[in-house]
Amino acid sequence: MKSYFLYVIAFLFVLTISAQEDKDILLTINDEPISVGEYKSVYLKNIDILKDKTFSNPEKYLDLFIPYKLKVQEAYRLGLDKKDTYKTELSGYKKQLAKTFLTDVSISDQLVKEAYDRLVTEVSTRHILVKVTPNAAPEDTLVAYNRILEARSKILEGEDFVKVAKTYSADPSVKVNGGDLGWFKAFKMVYPFENAAYTTPVGEISMPFKTRFGYHIVQTTGSRPAKGAVKVSHIMITHKQEDTTVNPQMRIAKIYDLLQQGKNFESLAKTYSNDTQTASKGGELRKFESGQLSSPEFEKVAFQLRNSGEYSKPFASKFGWHIVKLIEKFPVPSFEDHKTALEDKVRKDKRSQVISQSLINKLRKQYKAEDISSIIAMVSDTTVGTFKDNKYVYTSNELNDVKEVFKIKETTYYLPSLGKYLERSFDPRQFGSYEQFFKETVRKYIDIKVRSYHEEHLEEIEPEFANILREYKEGLLIFDLMEQEIWNKAKNDSLGLSKFYDKNTHLYKEAASASTAVYTSQNKVVLETFKNVLENRTDGESISLPKEIIKTKKQLVIDNKDSYALNFKPVVGISKVFTHNDGYVLYDISKLNLARTKTLEEARGMVISDYQKQLEDTWTKGLGAQANVVIEKKALKKLIKQLQ
Repeated sequence: MKSYFLYVIAFLFVLTISAQEDKDILLTINDEPISVGEYKSVYLKNIDILKDKTFSNPEKYLDLFIPYKLKVQEAYRLGLDKKDTYKTELSGYKKQLAKTFLTDVSISDQLVKEAYDRLVTEVSTRHILVKVTPNAAPEDTLVAYNRILEARSKILEGEDFVKVAKTYSADPSVKVNGGDLGWFKAFKMVYPFENAAYTTPVGEISMPFKTRFGYHIVQTTGSRPAKGAVKVSHIMITHKQEDTTVNPQMRIAKIYDLLQQGKNFESLAKTYSNDTQTASKGGELRKFESGQLSSPEFEKVAFQLRNSGEYSKPFASKFGWHIVKLIEKFPVPSFEDHKTALEDKVRKDKRSQVISQSLINKLRKQYKAEDISSIIAMVSDTTVGTFKDNKYVYTSNELNDVKEVFKIKETTYYLPSLGKYLERSFDPRQFGSYEQFFKETVRKYIDIKVRSYHEEHLEEIEPEFANILREYKEGLLIFDLMEQEIWNKAKNDSLGLSKFYDKNTHLYKEAASASTAVYTSQNKVVLETFKNVLENRTDGESISLPKEIIKTKKQLVIDNKDSYALNFKPVVGISKVFTHNDGYVLYDISKLNLARTKTLEEARGMVISDYQKQLEDTWTKGLGAQANVVIEKKALKKLIKQLQ
């Protein structure tokens, strides 16, 4: 235990030293200090994607990093960060990026894994609901809570669940199903209900819990592995027929006989099925999971089919008589395959409120804003505000307007801000009492302020956020800078482009080539035989393949090329058979194309690109020549050793 303790202390000491060293200055460019941490972050991010491995050494990478920083400084000097387009794009990206950091990652990961576990396991439940509105008065809430407790007690004392449900439950469907909700998985019910269903042991009755509908109790009646999904086609004959002489059961039996005789399922569905939405598509339904259809009988048969193409015997549901054919089964995906989609679902689902609330709770603690009792007492004083004509009115005066509500570091929030928020938030229909109004609204105000403060100071608080945002800022600035100083100039400078082309025509040569038919084969004998056919044909005669080639024609590949670079001195006519890769090649050359220099118009794209590169190199060297760069050799040496 002692050795483990010493190891932990040593490990924390190393982390502290490392953090301190990251704050050390590595170099200064035109009086702008660059920390070891900033340089290391950029270096490690780019090292694996560098095409030129010359720069993979931390010291050599400075030759790329310094010009990069000089361009950023030049962009700021030219005021490109003041452009409206830059500000708008940066603001949008910053808000989007902040969302990633304004979450409790540990809770998010837990909820994603929880959701997956609840997708691979289905539960069946029955429930009782006593309605109460989310903002009901305390006395109404208490009445509802006592009523649901009474229902629970009767079941625990031995009364039939269905009987109790029909007496107490406000769910309209209870008269039909006795409170039975059937089988379901994650995301099918509101999150508090799902939670109760999955955490209540099979056969037991949950304690009362609240959703937006009111108070519930749940009995979990079963649990089983999820079945995945299926895609099926069906033929349906409805119970009620326009022609009263038609017997639905006899008709479905005749259709089944036709299937047994080998008739096509899809054709029979188009001809006979009464399901107007699917008949024209051969009876094909959309993929579904268990619990998604309103016919348990249909689902049961569909999931019992094992092999694609297999069809069921006729069976009845409340809609009619069916024959079902399996198209495809879809097993439950693995966690890794489903993780990204689940993360998106969790963010959009009500359970995301759990993540948000967890973050808010941490921020309240971090910024010492947990205790709101004194704030509630302050605003409850009638000298601060009054209720009049179904409104709350803040009393603005010299005394109230300077009162401090709470403080986060250097930022102070004063009473007028909270008072105006209370005015905007009061709605007598939403709150059962003034006490409830003050408690909930003050809590919400504090939550908004601590989250807002945290978001505004993310660059100071979260090093990773600061690094990503800085890279994005600099990337935007350099793009605008290059467009203004290099790319547009190269495109619009016709005279300069023409002069550059005239000086560098050797870069735009087109090698000698040939127009040729190319014949390849893995079999040399095939090509030698085919060469003989080509040499003996008369002008204009079509090629007639010998029988021995026809038998092996898959071994002969023919391709025509208008311009084909050859690695031998070509002449018009039929070449000899050459070894080529793992096989052989034969050329029938119809025309020779001499080497030549491309015109400026033909090579325009390449010329502009090369001209831009020359302009950039010259311009970058100019920035470097004027720059004052100081490298801290000691810090660089430490960094090199650390990254070895």
